[in-house]
Amino acid sequence: MNRGLERREIFQDQKDYEAFLFLCLEIHQRFKVMFHAYSLMPNHYHLMMETPGANLSRALRHLDGVYTQGFNKRKKRRGPLFQGRYKALLIEKESYSLELSRYIHLNPLKAKIVKRPEDHAYTSFRYYLGKRGKPEFLEVDWLLGQF
Repeated sequence: MNRGLERREIFQDQKDYEAFLFLCLEIHQRFKVMFHAYSLMPNHYHLMMETPGANLSRALRHLDGVYTQGFNKRKKRRGPLFQGRYKALLIEKESYSLELSRYIHLNPLKAKIVKRPEDHAYTSFRYYLGKRGKPEFLEVDWLLGQF
């Protein structure tokens, strides 16, 4: 996860969210990272990722760096966007994965952005409900298989 500097917004409009999700696709293709869950909030993001190539640092440096450059260009601003380096926790796939997914998907509800988790357009929750065709970078089968 990562948070905006001084808790400022890192997503201000639909173009920001779309640019971030496009970069998720890019790091999936470039670094072979698999996403199991995500939630993009106005001032922070949560990603549940798997990195078979042990390249999390490179992938997230690319994601945060390229996103910051694009955000700054779109908003005609300079300087850092994020509070610092991302925060990452190593999880045991089987033991904590469902709890982490639950936390990530309920984050917009907890923040009172929406009344139901499926109403937030920028989480992976809807794809777990099968309501839409999922993005290429999102892997839902493994987590659904845990049920």
